[in-house]
Amino acid sequence: AGMGGSSVALTGDLWCAHNNQAGLAFVREVQAGLFYENRFLVKALSMKAAAVALPIKRGTFGLEVSSFGYTQYAENKYGLSYAMPFGEKFAMGVQVDYLSLRIGENYGKTGTATGEIGIIAKPVKNLTIGAHLFNPIRSKLAAYNDERVPTIMRFGVNYRFSDKVFITAEAEKDVDFK
Repeated sequence: AGMGGSSVALTGDLWCAHNNQAGLAFVREVQAGLFYENRFLVKALSMKAAAVALPIKRGTFGLEVSSFGYTQYAENKYGLSYAMPFGEKFAMGVQVDYLSLRIGENYGKTGTATGEIGIIAKPVKNLTIGAHLFNPIRSKLAAYNDERVPTIMRFGVNYRFSDKVFITAEAEKDVDFK
């Protein structure tokens, strides 16, 4: 959050399971983490997440679970990913997701499956370029009004000055809007 959500070109940690699965290819040991955010001290706006990265001989598996909301409104995401490096300078990752939405009172709940795909390139020393596509299959969330899960494309760069200092920039495009 402190970086304004600019995360598509980051690599090597378990939160790549949520931001750009290709970055998981650079994870070298098992990692697990929990996240909790209570926006504006309002429990109904809380965000909870957990992720695990499990490197194997040729790639890394990732698992992510996230939840936003409370008993009367909740958005949940469950994802299983796999990322594979192609040498030291390029990686690709894919994820299968299940999304659920619950709205209290008489609205009920719904769910749908979708996917994600990401790539990471390191063309020169200290420079990383990332691209990510969420919901390329345009999954339908509800039949009413042909409501669909947004399809979002992200592209970003990261330049690392040292192990502790870097700069990153990212652009995002929702295909439903100009």
